[in-house]
Formats: sequence, C-alpha cells, structure tokens
Amino acid sequence: MFWEVKSPWIQNISPEAKIPWREAFPPSGKWSTFRMDGSHMRTTQEIFEQYSKISGFPVYFGWNWDAFLECLRDFSWAPSKGYLFIIDHAERLLQEEPEEMQTFFSCIREAGRHWGESLSVVNDPEKGETPFNTILVCDHNHWEFLKSSLLPKG
Repeated sequence: MFWEVKSPWIQNISPEAKIPWREAFPPSGKWSTFRMDGSHMRTTQEIFEQYSKISGFPVYFGWNWDAFLECLRDFSWAPSKGYLFIIDHAERLLQEEPEEMQTFFSCIREAGRHWGESLSVVNDPEKGETPFNTILVCDHNHWEFLKSSLLPKG
C-alpha cells in the first residue's frame, strides 16, 4: 500500500485510521521514513525548512521549487530501498499560501514518478524502481477536498 512504486504517490490516512500493522511498516531492509507536522509547514519557506531538516538536504539546496524537486529526485546523500514521507495535520499544510499547494503536489508526484519508473538508479542499479510516497494524515473531508481540487484526475 504505502510501499508501492506506482501511482498514486500521494495517499491519505485519517488520524483515527486502524490499519493492519503489516501495511503501516516497511518491509525489512534499509527504508527511510520521514515524519513531519503540517502545523509547521504553513508556508513555502516552512515546507523547505521541514524537508531540509528532516531529510538532510545538501547545503547547496537553493530554497525554491526547482531546487526542492531536484533534491527529491536525488537523495544520493541518503541511499535507501524506499522513501516514505508522512505529514501529520495535513489540513494545515500551506495554510498561509494555498496558491502554492498545486506546485507542492506537482513536485511530490514528479518525484514519485521519477523513483517509481526507474528514472533513478542512485540507490540500487539492479532494482531501479524505488518506492517514494507521501501520506497526508488528515480527515476524510479534507482529503476529498484535496483530491477534487488539487490532485490530477485519474
């Protein structure tokens, strides 16, 4: 479920969700899970700060959307068999800059496609495909709003 290499690369879990433990944790091996709080990601700057801090973006990170996507598609500084980003309180994500939400989701989807379609062989040249997913923890109503308003159809 959360460790797939195919779309959708952005998924939802309700804060009250009860999911089987086997779906909640990655398979054995070297996997990277990053957990962030949407309450501290209300602006573009805060998103960059959280991702940079939690995943260790390199010092050359340029603090703009192009540089953000470049880092999401690289991760040569943190090789892993898969990447999972969990954003708690996702209803607060980009609250102060809602016009940036589409750009944020576009970067996340592009990074997921990049890793999932074997466009990156940084981590495992034999395997090629690497799961790269984001889970937004928010209630069902907010998730439906995001899906209908911001995520591409299909």
